[in-house]
Amino acid sequence: MTLTATADASPRDCLVAVVRSDRDLHLLLSKGIYRIPARTLGHGLTERSLAETRTLALYQTAAITAGLPGAIELWGDIESRAVLPRRAIIPDEPNHPAADELYHVIKLASVDRLQQPIINRRSRRVIFMRTKRRLLLAASDFNELVIGSDAEERLWRMLCAREGHVERSCLLRMNGVVMEVEFALVHNGRWLGIRCRAAEESVAWVGDVPEAWRILLFSPARLSNAFAECLEHITVSAVHMRDESYS
Repeated sequence: MTLTATADASPRDCLVAVVRSDRDLHLLLSKGIYRIPARTLGHGLTERSLAETRTLALYQTAAITAGLPGAIELWGDIESRAVLPRRAIIPDEPNHPAADELYHVIKLASVDRLQQPIINRRSRRVIFMRTKRRLLLAASDFNELVIGSDAEERLWRMLCAREGHVERSCLLRMNGVVMEVEFALVHNGRWLGIRCRAAEESVAWVGDVPEAWRILLFSPARLSNAFAECLEHITVSAVHMRDESYS
């Protein structure tokens, strides 16, 4: 999977949100409604970002049994928005402890199915992700929905051309250690993780966490101002990873 489109200035008009229960999935399918607790805004999603959203896509967690878990199957263009208490959204539970809690309610014009589900094949922390409608409708892989800085998008295209398959915004887990990286390469069970948003003082640091991992840390300024040097560092590390896997 290779993203060939060049970066553009079009807005991130699509929000990938999470469905965690079959009941919320039923609410979406039966009434075209998705709800977001008002108290959660500001944690990965702002009111301004929500107001700019024109299309909603739903990522179904592993808890979903009425659809494909770990995938995006459903989407729709937004018809209206409102802020309502839970009792107005789910009137058959008036005595629920959160009955008066406020929710941002998104009503879809229709709930449609993607031509093919977008399956999340790697461990990721999916809560809210802003992307573009055109990317959603063209994607065959979760990686194609991720949008980074201009330098990250350039790096993505270069790595795909040089290395083949590259994972984006995924979690590396081993022996109780978890690290989120912007890019990851894997070869014969060995991982090379690349973080592009490290602190200034951590530019181009290399470490093993443990032997099966190698993590490269670049600050945004380093990646932007010394892109060729960073790319060469990544390329050399990828070659070493492949060599070590055969040793």
